[in-house]
Amino acid sequence: MAAPGGPLPPDFFDPMPFANHKGAILGICIPLMTLCWLAVAARLSVRIFITKAPGWDDLFVVSAALVVSMGTIAFCVSTRYGMGQHIYLLQPQNISKVVLCNYLFGAAYNCSTALIKISLLLQYLRVFERGTWTYRATQLLLAVISLWGFSFGFIAWFSCLPDPSALWKGSRKGCYGAASTNMDMVVRVIVAHAGLNFAFDILVLILAFRLLFSKEVPTTKRSMTVLIFVGSVSCMFAAWRLASIIQTNAGRSTDLSWGLPGPTLLSICEIDIAVFVASVPFFWPIFKEQITQIFVKYEFNVSTESRFHQGDDDTVELSRMEASQTGKSGGIEDVKSVKSEDYQRIQERPDNQKFQESNYMRAQGDPFAEDFQTETIVHTGGTDKNHGGFVRSKN
Repeated sequence: MAAPGGPLPPDFFDPMPFANHKGAILGICIPLMTLCWLAVAARLSVRIFITKAPGWDDLFVVSAALVVSMGTIAFCVSTRYGMGQHIYLLQPQNISKVVLCNYLFGAAYNCSTALIKISLLLQYLRVFERGTWTYRATQLLLAVISLWGFSFGFIAWFSCLPDPSALWKGSRKGCYGAASTNMDMVVRVIVAHAGLNFAFDILVLILAFRLLFSKEVPTTKRSMTVLIFVGSVSCMFAAWRLASIIQTNAGRSTDLSWGLPGPTLLSICEIDIAVFVASVPFFWPIFKEQITQIFVKYEFNVSTESRFHQGDDDTVELSRMEASQTGKSGGIEDVKSVKSEDYQRIQERPDNQKFQESNYMRAQGDPFAEDFQTETIVHTGGTDKNHGGFVRSKN
């Protein structure tokens, strides 16, 4: 902090960046945290109550959501004490609270980046066949990321030994790593974590591409491609954060409350999107099925068949009587009406030939014709009487 009456920093009169506004911080953090927990809750409901097969990957994704939510809440609370403003304008007690909130978020971020990657790799181990190179590569990457997460998590939580509170109390006794008074060490620690985080994100994404060609994954290639694309968005935020840290010269700036909001928002977006992507494959099939039932569409095909009489090289359709009277096709467009070309040719014949064919056609469609005669046996008084013939009804 500059001494009273000392020179002001060169960016003191610059306009406030978008990420430094309190409304922008709350407007980004709260919806992302809500989306993250909705995805986690949907995932757990499917794994516990439907498939009844929870695993270690569920435990780690819940842990990642809890830790990043704690850091997000701490960052949102810090806006009450001046986060986003120049530190030279803050009261000493507010500066201490801003540093405490930043300490909580930094430790949460270091742990959550490792936890979400471990959860994804545990999911891969459930899919990849044992003994394959992808399975062994996943095991190796899981061990390396676990060690990386433990190391940087320990450095973040115990940044000052033996008392971590020396960081926000201002004494800086026993502080090292990102809390060190040596600015070169601070820069190296922050850049090392950001660079390794981005590299591990790329390796995890490469393994995800292997799922596109796995026949054991119960999903379509289109769905998997969408998930990989969304996962690549998380990697883009990690790359953006790394570039922002390098551009702002990492921890060399003493204006802590002014320079932190931008990289912090990128960190929150990165982790929340990663948690969302890790949870979607578990609840999306159930969600898609329910949506299909809501917007269900019944499809049916209507097929029609026409009866024709073959005789004298002419084809005549047996149509409804009302069709012949009205000239319509009875409501079915696919069936020819009696006023077809064949019918026109018949009309051009002599009257006696038309009459004979008309009688023949009516006989074919008459259910009481000779071909349709039936024989009934009436049992009365123990005597059988045979009645041959038929009764023609008049309509």
